Amino acid sequence: MKFEKWARLRNNSGKFYARRPDGVSRADVAQRLRLFLQTVIDTVSDKDNDVIIVGHGVTNRAFEMNLLHHPVDWFERSDNPGNADVTLIEGTRLQGYRSILLHKATDRQLGDDELQVAHGSELTIAPKSHI
Repeated sequence: MKFEKWARLRNNSGKFYARRPDGVSRADVAQRLRLFLQTVIDTVSDKDNDVIIVGHGVTNRAFEMNLLHHPVDWFERSDNPGNADVTLIEGTRLQGYRSILLHKATDRQLGDDELQVAHGSELTIAPKSHI
């Protein structure tokens, strides 16, 4: 019964606002991300710092949506980034921000060092273990 109600809400209002049974909606995630984003901005706004944020797909999209001021329909149209995809969001509050998908994890091979060379990162790729 709960899942039927959720499915109706999802069909009528969209995935963004429909709260899963005993869970959260994407709107709930976006609201929490707004608070987190404000904390990050307040902490680094007067400094010349880079910030690395790692999260899951919906969380990463909610972060990007909030930082870049995308509307809800952008969120509904966009796909979750894949596991270990790397997206760079660069800019300043005054100049604005932009998002660039640097590399899809599925395209990376052992020995690739383009991200490390380009951004000075310490990226390590290990083969999947088959436990």
